[in-house]
Amino acid sequence: MKKSLMVLAASALILFAACKKEENNGYTINGDKITFGVGINDAQNADKQSYNGLAQRIYFTTGDSIFVNGRDCLVRPQAIPSLGTNEDWSAYATAEFSPYALITSDVSTNGSYEFVYPVKVFRHNTESDTYTTTFPSTVRLLNHAVENNDFNTILPDPQHGLFSYVPVWPMYYKIQNINNFEGNVVLQNACSFLAPRVRYAGLFAQRVFAPITGETYWSEDGTGITATAPALNVLDGFIISSMKMTGAAHLDRTGAEDGGPLMVMDDPIDATTGRDLLHFDVDGEGMTIYPVVEGQDGMNIVGMFPVAPAENRRAKSFQIAFTMGVDFNNVHYYIGFISNEGTTNRGYYRNERNFLHVDFTSTAFQETDPVYTDGIENFRTNHGGEIVFNNGKLFISSNYSAFCTWRNANIPTTPWDED
Repeated sequence: MKKSLMVLAASALILFAACKKEENNGYTINGDKITFGVGINDAQNADKQSYNGLAQRIYFTTGDSIFVNGRDCLVRPQAIPSLGTNEDWSAYATAEFSPYALITSDVSTNGSYEFVYPVKVFRHNTESDTYTTTFPSTVRLLNHAVENNDFNTILPDPQHGLFSYVPVWPMYYKIQNINNFEGNVVLQNACSFLAPRVRYAGLFAQRVFAPITGETYWSEDGTGITATAPALNVLDGFIISSMKMTGAAHLDRTGAEDGGPLMVMDDPIDATTGRDLLHFDVDGEGMTIYPVVEGQDGMNIVGMFPVAPAENRRAKSFQIAFTMGVDFNNVHYYIGFISNEGTTNRGYYRNERNFLHVDFTSTAFQETDPVYTDGIENFRTNHGGEIVFNNGKLFISSNYSAFCTWRNANIPTTPWDED
């Protein structure tokens, strides 16, 4: 589990001058209305409504909205002229889909402005002036390989009883007094991020696929190889953790001027298991995982999603499971994998991306022979079965019912239909 500072550090939204003014104070006032311009600092991962994976930044869409002093204000995407720079994303910007927008709100009587984004995520209690939300137990991973991760198109999967897909990705900023304010308003991320990723190469294929296909995908001296390790298709997965990832949460704005705003989980961890379970799926027909070249440090990021920060240094455990697929000779094989439990004492901080690794190319994996639960000969005869690796258990079969039986027995989740 490796900490990686997210490129989100510069992902904050920037509110800039809606009309150019000599004092460059980032806003314009017209009567009892004030208009802010909303944009992105640079081409980095950013916030919510529609996430542009290619540009790695938020793209506002028609109908998006933000709380300004507790009032629901429309976000109006803006087409923009070319910036003429190497990081010029203006070609993607239209009046319906853009990283730039305008916001108009009532002029504050006390000069204070508080921005909470986006409205769709939060429930605002006007009496207590609190913002609450629910982190879903099933979430769609954000895909870096496609232009538009439109949250409005994420639909539930009733077949498996999974109904909450839309990521919760909140942001916040406050102007204490507009009369003393100059420069830009930066909306800050209030969450941390988890990013499952997988690395595999020829040795994995030799151990898993060769007994089924009869091909040779790897040899110690690099000779006699008859086939290239195939690409895998990741369909969905699970994260099992002692860190609370799902359920009710609230926005803590008290530290916004110091360490930044934080989402805080309100629901406790399950008292019986001591674990939280999060299901994730991927966009479209799945995420393709390509084998890496031997000796190279390639890693396939399956996607990423937000969670509430857990900045304490107490021990946290993680397991990750994947459902994958691969085709040989017009036969589809279902693959399930669940990792062993790993533990870390590091904090999961606001505005950081944290990778959850499944590495089938590590030295430990290469030097440890797998155990075929029913024996290698039965594995060959049955064209699949269970394999125990040093980092977890894998099951492969062309029989969907057998796959569901294994998955339901090994991953503590809502049972899958075996039809």
